[in-house]
Amino acid sequence: MEKKIKLGYGFDRIHFGLTVQQVETLLGKPDDYEKEQRFGDGPDDVMDILYYDELGISLSFDKSNSYRMTEIMIDSPAFSLDKIKVGMEEEKVVEIAECMEIGDWYEEELDGEGEEESAAITFDEAGLTLWFDRGVLVSMQMSAQYDEQDNIIWPKE
Repeated sequence: MEKKIKLGYGFDRIHFGLTVQQVETLLGKPDDYEKEQRFGDGPDDVMDILYYDELGISLSFDKSNSYRMTEIMIDSPAFSLDKIKVGMEEEKVVEIAECMEIGDWYEEELDGEGEEESAAITFDEAGLTLWFDRGVLVSMQMSAQYDEQDNIIWPKE
């Protein structure tokens, strides 16, 4: 069954602001777990990442936000954002996203070892980055939304 993604929220009962324990209560133990240094070298620049391989998602919990969930990465066509799904062609994805009116976007060509023909399209206001490989959507990355003072706007349950 297709799962609907809601920007600034998440999907189903999985939403930004949940703790690791709350997610594990809803989804069970993850297939894998990783602690990652992110963004800088400070002691708060750490994230815990839970991987749910069967669902095709990873969920990130930021230490600077009391290890509440701040990011969702989706690699599965079982999820949809409006009509956007992993596996779609970039041109069609951009067309749908523009109709959704989720803000301005910019595209970044990624060139590095093993990244030929890869790109990322980011909608900053919506907290959304779409990752493409050879013109095909391979992943959708969503983050919690922020107010003008850079405070997270936690969704209401």
